[in-house]
Amino acid sequence: MNDNLDTMLRQTRPAPRRELSKHFTTDTLTKVTATPQKLTFFQRLLHPAPALIAIFVICTSSAAAYAAFNWQQIQLHFNGSTTSKMFDAKELSFSYKDCDALGLHNTAKFGVLNDAVQSVSQQDLEDNIKTLCDIAQAKQLYQSQPDWKSTYPMQNPNQPVVDTYIFSGAPRTVKSIGTTLATEQQALDAASNHTVPVSTNDAVSPNARAYNNGKQIPISTIAPGDQIVYVSHLVQKHKTGQQYDTTTDEVVGIIKLDSKPLNPMLQNKIFAITPCAGNPDATCVNAPSVALRGTSFNSDEGEGGNTKIRKDVQWQLDGPGFYVAQGRITTLDADGITFKNFNNQSTFYVHVPQSNRNPQPKIGQVIAIDYVQAQTDDHKNIQSHDILGSFIIQPY
Repeated sequence: MNDNLDTMLRQTRPAPRRELSKHFTTDTLTKVTATPQKLTFFQRLLHPAPALIAIFVICTSSAAAYAAFNWQQIQLHFNGSTTSKMFDAKELSFSYKDCDALGLHNTAKFGVLNDAVQSVSQQDLEDNIKTLCDIAQAKQLYQSQPDWKSTYPMQNPNQPVVDTYIFSGAPRTVKSIGTTLATEQQALDAASNHTVPVSTNDAVSPNARAYNNGKQIPISTIAPGDQIVYVSHLVQKHKTGQQYDTTTDEVVGIIKLDSKPLNPMLQNKIFAITPCAGNPDATCVNAPSVALRGTSFNSDEGEGGNTKIRKDVQWQLDGPGFYVAQGRITTLDADGITFKNFNNQSTFYVHVPQSNRNPQPKIGQVIAIDYVQAQTDDHKNIQSHDILGSFIIQPY
């Protein structure tokens, strides 16, 4: 699974402006820090939040000079389309250059559900890829700033000060800017399949700085109608127990984007296709949108995860020891399920006894497995104690 594209598209699901009370817990804090906890593909797939894009920012007119960032202008080429082997969909393939931040080895592929093919154009996808490239670069620009580093009491809730920089939301349209920054974004309401405006109004630091195309610009050049991403600075001081007083909550950076706004109506029509984590020769559906849903079918997996998960393997989500396999079911027996990957027809077997399957998967359905294994294990043979998540995937 490609972390950059997966993260970018996952973050195209619009989240509301974070709200921190004076009674926040470390769980709340985890959600707003610069390094949010990573979820498995299936947790991301099933996450109930609506959808758009969240990332980063930078603004200003301070006297300090900051080094320019090597901002690239992506160049795209459409390679053509094929019939999807996954779902009733068409797959569109693109190649590109001059966007190292996406980290996709210069190719990107998307599936478009057949009932939406007429409403999703090649240009729509190209515009979205360009915007995703700019967001990925904005993130790298943010990470390059030495003064935007977070400290927070993840292990020690009694630490006196929380001092964190927060990627505050999707690319937004500036409505007004001065001592406060008013923005608006169009978010997709999945229930009604209509877009709804989401507005924010945030204080702006006197030392905020702004960037465009990787270069620092006067903050006075940011104007209504501009598409931006931004970073806010939050400082909270400990009172007692889990009581905190907020002493700082302001925008410290704005990055102006020249690419088009992401189209929220695409969220329920497309899905990204990338190599599977740990099985790079196989193909997986990733960075899911509301076009797809997953239904867990392994009764060993509750809210706390698989209680039988093996403890002898050191693993990291989207890293060493973490694997994803997806494919279409070819055989069901009492002990497990055989399925073949869409791309190379690799055959996988997952040990889930029939008594543990609810609902019962059917031959021809697409399933997806998140699992952990040692490097020396047979990654095509998945034991029940390897499984992090087992899902049937299908379009809405």
